[in-house]
Amino acid sequence: MKNSTFKYRALILLVIIVSLSALSCVDKAAEPFTVILLPDTQNYSEMYPETYLNQTEWVNENIGEENIRFVIHLGDMVQHFDAVDEWKLADRAHQVFEKAEPPVPYSVVPGNHDLVHIGEVTTWKTDLFDEYFGPGRFEGRDWYGGGINGSNSSNYCFFEGAGVRFMVLSLNFAPGEEVIEWADSVIARHKDMPIILVTHAHLNTKGRLNIPMPYGLDGYVGVRLWENFIRRHENINLVLCGHVGGAYRMQSENDYGKPVNEILFDYQNEVNGGNGWLVKMQFIPQENRIQFTTYSPKLNRVWDSPKNTYNMDFDFPGR
Repeated sequence: MKNSTFKYRALILLVIIVSLSALSCVDKAAEPFTVILLPDTQNYSEMYPETYLNQTEWVNENIGEENIRFVIHLGDMVQHFDAVDEWKLADRAHQVFEKAEPPVPYSVVPGNHDLVHIGEVTTWKTDLFDEYFGPGRFEGRDWYGGGINGSNSSNYCFFEGAGVRFMVLSLNFAPGEEVIEWADSVIARHKDMPIILVTHAHLNTKGRLNIPMPYGLDGYVGVRLWENFIRRHENINLVLCGHVGGAYRMQSENDYGKPVNEILFDYQNEVNGGNGWLVKMQFIPQENRIQFTTYSPKLNRVWDSPKNTYNMDFDFPGR
């Protein structure tokens, strides 16, 4: 009799353990998580270094509370491509992520201010960008997938949230044909993975940019990028950009009948070079939505307006 009672109690205990484990998995799959966006920091690198540092330090201090899984820079890290002091400041700001335990996963991408200019002509050369933020800086990081042809000017990274693995695919300002072909090949190897596409210039505050030769470059921005690249890929869910001061969002349908949300954030025209505004992109899987919140660690307040803080439907993978 005692032996039967012992077995019965052991069985009950096993059921409880298995049930708690299953509930834990469910909770993890439903747990909200956050991705931070750093719009154009060019003015901070030039004139307001404390603001740039304030942003990255705030991220480190709030990793747990906000459940931050990744940080995305939207381009124009510096004001002047050849100003070493500005690159050193950007370097110092991002070292904050790397010195955290564990390091905070993040991606960067060059905007037009980060590219080499010869007179009035912009080129796709990224000399100082790659000196300070080249592939060597990210090699060995489990979130880093790789860059293009020995450069980090276009790159891809990964993060996981609520049990789903995402790719962040970053394309340099006005990517050319070679970059588009490279990006196609990266996506071909990750067809089942939801992709957040980042490129510095894509929207203005009325819609997609329609500039055939931006800054004299034969590159893909706005309408041209949508028609020849974005709409052809089923798993590009979000497109993020900066470049044009302001905030804007639009939703389109790709060639597979799926929604693609295209979103602009850029605060460089605000006072104090941008006032430290960053964007908290909180994924809420249980409700199939994303909460976008524009927040300034410098001011310690939320920008509560429909263009800067809002909810957006998002068909979370697997739900």
